[in-house]
Amino acid sequence: MIKQKTDSDCLRCCLSELLNIEYDLIPDFFKLYFNESCEGDSFNDNEFEINYDKWLKSQNLTRIVFDADFEDETLKMPYISDNYKCIGILQESGKPYTHAIIIKPLPNGDYYYEDPSLNDDADITTLIKIELLVKGIIK
Repeated sequence: MIKQKTDSDCLRCCLSELLNIEYDLIPDFFKLYFNESCEGDSFNDNEFEINYDKWLKSQNLTRIVFDADFEDETLKMPYISDNYKCIGILQESGKPYTHAIIIKPLPNGDYYYEDPSLNDDADITTLIKIELLVKGIIK
């Protein structure tokens, strides 16, 4: 797993790993759409989503996003073939931003994940979304 070089490039690391694209060729979406004109730490989610999708389209990719949830310590999410790695989006309580990891469903309903952060301290129970990247859907 490619490890983060900054505290805001987790998505960039995950995309590099999943798509086998050099890290430096992937935009640092967080830094591009951080809104410094707002008070405090502010992130322009709408601008981020639009431009993230535009970049994916330039790679002949689209994303399908599912909600994910934990119930009794069991991850509840739609069925995804166990040979497919996805991007998992974590939202920790009290933090204004999300964190991206790579998650791979396993045949028994379990999962395996890789965290790009340097200290590998992702709390998987804060997983809120799963992004499947699919080739060739949009033109």
